[in-house]
Amino acid sequence: RSKILFFSCLLLLLVGCQRRDSVKRRAYESLDTVIRLYEAGVDTIDAELLAPALAYFPTKGDAATNARLWYQWGLITYYQGAYDKAIVSYERALQQTRIVGDRHLEGLISRAMADTYNRTYNIREDTVYMRKAWQAFDAEEDSLYQAETALRLVGAHMNYKPWGKAGQLRAG
Repeated sequence: RSKILFFSCLLLLLVGCQRRDSVKRRAYESLDTVIRLYEAGVDTIDAELLAPALAYFPTKGDAATNARLWYQWGLITYYQGAYDKAIVSYERALQQTRIVGDRHLEGLISRAMADTYNRTYNIREDTVYMRKAWQAFDAEEDSLYQAETALRLVGAHMNYKPWGKAGQLRAG
């Protein structure tokens, strides 16, 4: 009986031990899976899917990976309706993105922040972040994202009521 108990405890101990590279690999797979799901158009993702990445990257990841992580976590919390958590996550993502200098990701994050502020009826911040997104896409000369964001920026200006600015907005 004591041997069974010993081997049971040993088995539990071995199951709990993981190689460091497998934890890192699982974290990358977790983040990659969430990114691919969002790119495929899935907007309701279980937060547990990103858990390995959230446990690993904030202390061990580089700025580019952490920017993606916090952006994805922001999207998950946004779709859960936890807008305050989404904003905090997007702010972390913006900090990391500025370190890397990825203007395209900065535009995506700013646009997501604008969407979040729009959901909370904070029209002023919605307009501010939509403008930042437009500027980031403009700096990247990403005409597709810039045009789509310009349309949304016009809508934000119309909601905020500076109609003159909405009419003056132009691409390029």
